[in-house]
Formats: sequence, C-alpha cells, structure tokens
Amino acid sequence: MRLDSELHKAILNNIPDQAWLKDKDSHYILVNDAFMAACGLREPEILRRSPADVWAGDWGRQYERTDLEVVRSGARARYEEIRCGHDGVLRWFDTIKTPIRDASGAVVGTAGISRDITDRKRSEQALARLNRLYAMRSKTNQVIAQIADATQLLYRFCRIAVQAGGFRLACVHRFEGGQASRASFAASAALRERFDASAGALAWRGDAHRVYVCRDIARATRCKPQARAAQALGMTGFAALPLTRGGRTVAVCLLFAKDPELFSADVVRLLRALSSDLSFALDALGEAEMRRQAEDDLRASRGQLRELSAYLQSVREEERTRIARELHDELGQSLTALRLGLSVIETQAARGNDDWRRELQGLKDIADNTVDAVQRLATDLRPALLDELGLGPAIEWLAESLGERSALQCDVTLPTEPVEIGAALSTGVFRIVQEALTNVARHGQASRVAVSLHVTRRTLHLSIEDNGRGMENAPSCGRKRLGLLGMRERALMLGGRLTVTSAPGAGTRVAAELPFAAGEGD
Repeated sequence: MRLDSELHKAILNNIPDQAWLKDKDSHYILVNDAFMAACGLREPEILRRSPADVWAGDWGRQYERTDLEVVRSGARARYEEIRCGHDGVLRWFDTIKTPIRDASGAVVGTAGISRDITDRKRSEQALARLNRLYAMRSKTNQVIAQIADATQLLYRFCRIAVQAGGFRLACVHRFEGGQASRASFAASAALRERFDASAGALAWRGDAHRVYVCRDIARATRCKPQARAAQALGMTGFAALPLTRGGRTVAVCLLFAKDPELFSADVVRLLRALSSDLSFALDALGEAEMRRQAEDDLRASRGQLRELSAYLQSVREEERTRIARELHDELGQSLTALRLGLSVIETQAARGNDDWRRELQGLKDIADNTVDAVQRLATDLRPALLDELGLGPAIEWLAESLGERSALQCDVTLPTEPVEIGAALSTGVFRIVQEALTNVARHGQASRVAVSLHVTRRTLHLSIEDNGRGMENAPSCGRKRLGLLGMRERALMLGGRLTVTSAPGAGTRVAAELPFAAGEGD
C-alpha cells in the first residue's frame, strides 16, 4: 500500500483519539501520537509489527483476529473493549475498524480509531449503582408500609438488598436488651453464596450510630467474624448500617459486595438514608407494639377488676352470711336461753320458791358466753388491737390466731421501736398480712411462715414468706389469684407496690413496699 506518510500522519495526529493504519496482514504502517502514548512505545517499535507484538497478553491476539475479520468481510466493525495500558490500568474503549480499499475496490488494509470512554463507563456504572440503590430504597419503603412485624421487615430488606440493590450478601443482627455485646443473628439473604451470617460475635459499639463503610474487607475494624466469612467468599467490601430506636442502636445490617465501587460516596449517602428509613420504621413498629400491649394490658386489667369486684362482693356476702349464722346460732340461742331462764326465775319467785338462785348462776354463764361471742365477731370485723395498740401487736395477734387454728408455725419480725403510721396505711398492711396468711393456711401446704416488717426513712417494707408447695408466678384462676390481685390493689391504693415470687416446690414470698412519712398520724 503506497501512502503519503507525512500527510496521513498529520491527519492522524489531529485526531485526539488513538488512530492507526494497518496493512491487510494486520501490521501497523502508521500510528498517531495518542496511540504511542497509550501503548508506551516509540514509532519504530510499532511500525511493521503486529498487535501481538505491541499489546501484552490476549489483547494483541484479539485485535489481530478482528483486523483479519474486517479484511475478510470488508465490513466496518464497532465494539467496546477493555484494555490494559502500559501503566497497568484497565480502561474502556469504543473502537471502530474500517476496511481500506484500492481503486479496484480490493481491501488492502484497515483504519482504526479507539476512543477512551472509561469516564463515561464509570459514570454509567455509578448511575446504574445509584439507580439500583434508589430502587432498593423505594422497595424497602413499600415493604415498610405493608409489614407490621419487625422481624419480617428485616428479612424482606435483606432480600431486597440482594435482589435489587446489587449486594451479594446481606444480614441483620439484633441486640438483645440493647446490649451490643449480645447481638443475635436475625435475618440474611445471599445471591448465590452459602454465607453463615450467624458465625461469631458482632463487634459493634453500642454508641456507634453512624454508617460504617469498609472498602477493603481485609482491614475491617468492626464485625470482623462476619467480614472474614464474607472475604472467604470473594467479597471485597461491606457497609454496616446501624438501626436505632429511641436514640439507641437496636440492630446492625451488614451489606457485602465484590465491587468496591459499590460503596462510593453517593451510595453511602443513600445507605444513610436507608438506615434512617429502617430506624423510623422500627420506631413506629415499636410504638405500635407498645400501644397494642397497653391495650391488651388495659383489657386484662379491666377484666381483672371486674373479677375482683365480683370476688369482693362474694366475700362480703360470705361474711354477712357467716355473721348472720353466728348471730343466730350463738347470740340468738344465748338470748333465747336468757329469756327462758328469766321466765323460770320470775315464775319461781312468784311462787316463793328459792330454786331461782341456782338458775341465776347459769344465766350469768350464758351472759358471759354471749359477751365473748360479740367480742369475737367484733374482732373478726376489725381487731381492737389495731386501734388500741397499733399495727405490730395486731400482726402478732394474727400470727397467734393462725397458730391456734392450724399446725402452722408463724414467726413475726417487727421493728424494735414502735412506728406511728396513719390509720389507712395501718389497716391496709393488716389486711394484706391477713389475706396472705389466709392463703398460706388454705392453699400453701406449708409448715412454717415468716412475717417481716421493717421501715426505712420513707418506706415500709413488708414480706410474708412460707415453705409450702409454691405455685406458678401467675395463678391462672380461682380465689388464690383474686386474693393476690386484691392485695396488689390494696398496695396500689396506698401508693406502693406488691410482688409475688414463687415456684413449684419452693414456697411463696409476698413482698410490699409502701410509702409513708415518718411520724405520720391520722
């Protein structure tokens, strides 16, 4: 091929892209300055040589094959390719090869031009990554609007991250009780790899609320066990998204990728937005769960109050029935006997018979028994000791009465100095002790019970503990549960709280803390 080399060289050098001319055997016959700069060789080292002599590796052989195909077909070829320059950097090129024909139309060589489109390709890839992330955020927000369960939300997010976000692996670890040292595996998804996301403890500071990005996974300073497991699968970088609730980190989402460019500054900004979206969703779901729990508690409380009201009404009716029976059986019979005795005395006195004197002693005994019965009824309704001597002696009387009525040994520990408390608090404490001891006697199957009362500056501490058969912490039904509920309600009305701890075979402990002002009176 005869060419005006100087003219053609001048033309080629005015082209900013790489340009060249080759003969039909794919040997360079002319190249421009841009071409020489790209391959790092001088013109004498290029001319009359094949691409395999100029470009390293398979690139040279590939170029030679495309040249010969253009010569053979006589058709123009255009394609995008990746090429490694003499600086070792991989770059993208848009290459065009055109056949050169002589006057007869025969193909005598090829002309080529190759434009560096690396920046455009990177922009396109960056845009594609951002588009994937925007799609990932959009789908995540759709799921947030649809799902009312936090665990399901995290599973769906991991799947979206892998299927739409361009990540290879995704997993979420939730902190148990808000403690970063006790993070447990919650959800994961993977594109193809088998990834054990639950292996190893999650190294994460509980006060770290910012997105952590590691573009070189070998140098990870956080989440090291998961990073090592992902690195073994070919991952090169990852991001950790802290998910917060109420200003506290409650979970961490890990996103792994093989392409380190996936963690560009623009992508990280979107990941921060995603972290905020998920945190907001967890907050909302937590508040909804708290509302549901509060509503359930309120319904349960109303049901318990209705049961307690019915129970108290039943207790009142039983108490009235008992008092009526005792009034009829004891006072009624005693008063009837008195009346009959008096009638006998009246008759005998009218007849001048002295036997009435012997009848008088019997009537005195009946009167004494009647007085005892009245006092016993009055004590059952409200012990006089409570008003006359105070709470301590009244509790001791309760313990003694329990010991007399059963084989139960009752130990009482009271403050060494008398404590002055108001009538309402004194009555409330007495009734709590009374109900607790009644429960022990009826249901506890205990041989011993200990009652302890002591005070601090502003709080009265009460405990009743037995060595009986115990129970489940929350009795499911019956008088025992309602009795415990009644004690709790009394404690609440007094501004305090009452707890019951028990286990089958381990006895039961009732403890109350009730506030009072030292030296308070009625």
